[in-house]
Amino acid sequence: MLRALVIVFLIFASLSAAAQEARWKLATADTEIEIGVENHAPTIFALRAPGVAWNWIATPNRESLPKTVVQSGSVRTLRWSFVRHEFDAEKATLALVFQNAAPALELRSVWKAPKGRGPIEHWLLLRNASPDRITIDSQPSLKFDALALPPNQYVESTQVLRGGSAAPISGGTITQPVGRIWNTQVPSRPSDAGKVDFLLEDLTTQIPYLNLQVESAHGLYVGWKFSGVGEIVAAADGAMATPTDRIAVRIAVGLLPEFRTDVFAGEEFLVPAAFIGTYKGTQSAGSHSLHRYILDSLLPRRPDSQSFPTLGYAYYFDGNQPGTQSEADVLASARLAHELGFETYLVDAMWFPQTGDWRWDPTRFPRGAKPIADYLHANGMKLGLWMAWTQAANSDAPAGALSYERNPEWFTHPPVFAKEGNINWQAQIDVGVDEARKWVERETQRVVREYGVDYLKTDFSPIAIQSAAQRNRGGHKTDVSYWSTMGYYRVQETLLERFPHLMLEGCSMGGKIKDFGNIAHAHYVVGTDTLSALADRQSIYDTSFMFPPATIALYTYEKLYSPVADAPEPYLWRSAMMGMWIIALTESAKLTPQQKAHIRRSTDIYKSWLRPVMLDAQVHRVFPRPNGFHWDGLFYWNPTIRKGTVYAFRPNSDLARQSVYLQGLDPAKSYRVRGEDGSIAEAVLTGTVLMNDGIALTLPRKFTSEILYVEEVGGPSI
Repeated sequence: MLRALVIVFLIFASLSAAAQEARWKLATADTEIEIGVENHAPTIFALRAPGVAWNWIATPNRESLPKTVVQSGSVRTLRWSFVRHEFDAEKATLALVFQNAAPALELRSVWKAPKGRGPIEHWLLLRNASPDRITIDSQPSLKFDALALPPNQYVESTQVLRGGSAAPISGGTITQPVGRIWNTQVPSRPSDAGKVDFLLEDLTTQIPYLNLQVESAHGLYVGWKFSGVGEIVAAADGAMATPTDRIAVRIAVGLLPEFRTDVFAGEEFLVPAAFIGTYKGTQSAGSHSLHRYILDSLLPRRPDSQSFPTLGYAYYFDGNQPGTQSEADVLASARLAHELGFETYLVDAMWFPQTGDWRWDPTRFPRGAKPIADYLHANGMKLGLWMAWTQAANSDAPAGALSYERNPEWFTHPPVFAKEGNINWQAQIDVGVDEARKWVERETQRVVREYGVDYLKTDFSPIAIQSAAQRNRGGHKTDVSYWSTMGYYRVQETLLERFPHLMLEGCSMGGKIKDFGNIAHAHYVVGTDTLSALADRQSIYDTSFMFPPATIALYTYEKLYSPVADAPEPYLWRSAMMGMWIIALTESAKLTPQQKAHIRRSTDIYKSWLRPVMLDAQVHRVFPRPNGFHWDGLFYWNPTIRKGTVYAFRPNSDLARQSVYLQGLDPAKSYRVRGEDGSIAEAVLTGTVLMNDGIALTLPRKFTSEILYVEEVGGPSI
């Protein structure tokens, strides 16, 4: 049985005028925190993992509330008083409420212990009860002034690069020992559509997450549940200490220090949520805790009518140029997708005349979406559609299309329209502008409703960072991404509210918006925009530190990046089958019957074995991060169904034989192991043997792979 989901104890309360003090405890299955009010400020007294004696809070951590605001051009000093607490047992939230007299403001410091596993969340709500607009500065979502590190133990920090454009170049992990001299920064930003060099942008951004691992015993992580521009900054306060002194670490999560924005009279401003989690065991255990939090508490509800993760087939170009395909081409492609066993057919960026004009091209598709949707639904498949709904059409677009001529005040910058092609990448609106957002809401809902869409892919950048759009927030350039992010979230929320059957993919140029705020508003994040075997494996190696494999969409193009490594063979498909696999064939007419049979076998094993294991997978990195030369792969173990999968790849390596040492098994129990391709003899081995002696795996040829099936003897069937 899991621990009690939330425990709240009123330990002490003194409600005198001089000081109002109280303490409460909140807990998930992995994280316990003790929160109080001391001298009219929220204070944290304890933070620990159940079953671990270490308290990360050596001295009480007092939250610093906003100190000043600007009202009518004057700086006003704030003096907060604690007035009450509100506990909602159903929502598992504790709100500590503070008030400031002049100007009249109310601040709610909200703590939440999600049901089940994972971290504790925190956010702030500032209500302007005064009759005037106020201007506020940046306020941290979460800040700890002195997290105590266990003495005389090795501590290592981990950060993860997004690798959205190209995981081989801009992906990866950053690990550092944490000692008396340690500091780091985790910059977080969505793609800036105003910049041309997307790869350069990629190199400067990370997933808003930081992990501290204490040897192999236990650890702590923090994250930010927002997609706008922000950061995590951390440093050790021990440079001048003697080696025997305890080391304290400062961590702050949230908006950039230069952030400023206006809050109107009667309006409530959200300081975005952050979270902190603890765990017992290795970093794989911490990742699994975070995975369960995402699946159980963050991810939008998953309709029963759609498999999760789905098997996707994307049609962008397949022996032809995007924007030239006809209805007959799409129907022929859909029939092949059905034949090969795929479940969701994604009509990618080729069905419309141009961005902003979201009609099926009347010249190429005179009957619109109906013949395609009818075929798919009649054969038990789902219709997916691509939209870059912030991108406009040129002046030739018909009435009703998104146009700079009609609404120049919505645009981030004067647009530059594509001379060829149907996508105007440099013509972006800012959904932080209310009217622009409302247009997008109406248009996305119309597209889903009229075309029978089951799966909607949002691409390019729905979030602006730099914007010349006409705003009513005082012209603060530092708050552009905040309000644009809020607009993006509202578009996604209204879609999910109106269409309970709908699934959403948050692509944004292939994983540029890869964060915890986005996964709360989309079912899938894209791993990388490089649709290649090596890039996919690197991306899921990195991204699965935070995100469950079932939520990471991985695309495959055959032969485009490498005619050898990306040949249409199981080696390529399996590189994406570690997550939500979306095949994107570019030369389907050249597939041999044997290659089609391999694809069909791949979709069969995905449905029967890989997907069930993936739904509660503990991810174990049994090989180093892929680099194209040494063997690589991952081991997923599902403790619920007691089955697992080893993915093993021999890239451009001269070694034909490799031992694979499994992790996370029970040493005393026995497990049946067999290979999909017969590279090992079926055997029953103990957990001790599998973890200490390993499995000797032979792959005679380069650019080949194997899938091993592992199941506890006597374990339940799927």
